[in-house]
Amino acid sequence: MKYYALMDKRVCGPLEAETLLSLPDFGRGTLVQAQERFDSDNSRWTEAGEVPLLAVLMDTRDRGASQARSAAALDAYTAARRANERDALSLKLEVVESVVAQRAAMEGARDELARLGARLEAAEAALKGIRGAIYSVAAVAGLVGLAALGLAWRGGRPAPEAPVAPVTPTAPPIPAATPSRPVPAPAPARPPAPKPVAFVLPPPPAPAPDPADGQAAVELVRGFLLTAPSPERCPRTLEEALDGEGGPARTPQELVDCGAARRAAALRAALVDRQRWSKRKADKFLRRVFADRGGFDAVFPAASSARLLGGRTYEVELSRRDLLTPALSVLLNADFPAGALPAQRYEADLATGSLRP
Repeated sequence: MKYYALMDKRVCGPLEAETLLSLPDFGRGTLVQAQERFDSDNSRWTEAGEVPLLAVLMDTRDRGASQARSAAALDAYTAARRANERDALSLKLEVVESVVAQRAAMEGARDELARLGARLEAAEAALKGIRGAIYSVAAVAGLVGLAALGLAWRGGRPAPEAPVAPVTPTAPPIPAATPSRPVPAPAPARPPAPKPVAFVLPPPPAPAPDPADGQAAVELVRGFLLTAPSPERCPRTLEEALDGEGGPARTPQELVDCGAARRAAALRAALVDRQRWSKRKADKFLRRVFADRGGFDAVFPAASSARLLGGRTYEVELSRRDLLTPALSVLLNADFPAGALPAQRYEADLATGSLRP
């Protein structure tokens, strides 16, 4: 049905009811007349809100507008809430990064103090050996001086007078007028020569290990191809751990990487079990943490040590530190299983380029 409408003191129409509702100034108080009963007399004009068809159409229009406003408000609230959650998560990540960086700096300082302590002990041992050698030389010199003084003192003393042995008279008796000849005194015995003093110098201190050789031993172990690689499937990256892929470990470093990747898979399982997350959500969260932290080598930083056994043989240990578990504990306010990652130890001989477990 079509209607005439009185708008801005002008008669508009006839127009369909839907067209009238689309006009910007059309409302419930607008005066209208049906087309079949149109009369220019003012007494026949009726407000649109009193016409049943127009009232129903305007109610439907108002409900649609209200629902649209409600949907827009809900969308705005959801977007603001997600933005707040992202900001809070970013703030937590920054706090975790700061705490982890401070812990890493403290561990580095502790390792440096340990190395300085080892160097100080080696220097003290060398100084002790030098001091002992000096004391031994001084003692020998004193003994030699005393022996020389003793010899000089003995050489300057006068020889003692030997007593005259009494003469026993025998037959025939010697006449008293005949004087007896004196018996010569025996020559004094020479004093024995002093025995030489045996002096043995202490062995020189062992030379300090060369840092360059130690690093060379670490690099030898990292890239050494194992004669019997691990037959089981071993993940070496985050993606292989999350996808359940991998291959045999061919070097000691790949064995260490396998332990770290398995720790990431175990933490994914803990997120699914404790946080009630899906595997997809847990994988997405772990990938984001790894990307924000700088990748696999930053989340599981490599560590190594080399101890000199003798000659050019070193005992080398390869490992990785776990910075992911404490980060997740702080981010999610939960306790996750932690512990040292498995390490690999070998004896590396730089002279022959060989390796022995």
